[in-house]
Amino acid sequence: MTVSRKGASRTWPWLVLSLPVLAAVAAALLMLGGVVFNASGRSAPISPQERALLLDVRDLARGGRTGLSEPGAEQVSKVRFVDTSFELHYLYDAPQTPEAPLLSYSITVEPTSASARMTFRSKWDSTRVSLWIGADDIAVEERNDLYQWGDESRSALLRADGEPFGNVFVARKGQVVVYLLLAGSYFADSAQAAALLGHGLRKLDQAPYPLTAETKAN
Repeated sequence: MTVSRKGASRTWPWLVLSLPVLAAVAAALLMLGGVVFNASGRSAPISPQERALLLDVRDLARGGRTGLSEPGAEQVSKVRFVDTSFELHYLYDAPQTPEAPLLSYSITVEPTSASARMTFRSKWDSTRVSLWIGADDIAVEERNDLYQWGDESRSALLRADGEPFGNVFVARKGQVVVYLLLAGSYFADSAQAAALLGHGLRKLDQAPYPLTAETKAN
């Protein structure tokens, strides 16, 4: 992983605020696409097996990033929606530590491949729209050569004033959609991308999705 030279005040604090905007834009795009979307959802307990599927700051350490152990900076959640889809989400945000990165990573399990395709497109499009709305100096440079996974995937390098500071990665495999937003560190080549994404996605490849008996029980 490469550490961004951009200061925190110029990049990821705004991105943290943009996450609800991103979710709202994604919901709007889903509704425009004819998909029934339950914007509220409900919290559900996350199992140890599900938690193990989420990338976290320890995966950043695999890529060479160290010193990521800020108390209280990690948030893990699971939300279930009325259509039986659910989302697992991990967030690392340590605003009191200027050099700390932002990592937002989610796994969405949809009831059908068709709805997963719509979620895949909405997450990509909503990221571009929300970044465009929030800061005119941030550019999303599509770099699909960085990493590919599943049935379809898209990658991007985020730049502020021309300098790289983060990444977006969205991928779909069957009914599962993976989303990563990273700032403060970034991968600029396929080897760095594989070091971060490969471990978690290999675990996801081996998971008994789309739904297991334990997941239904939650």
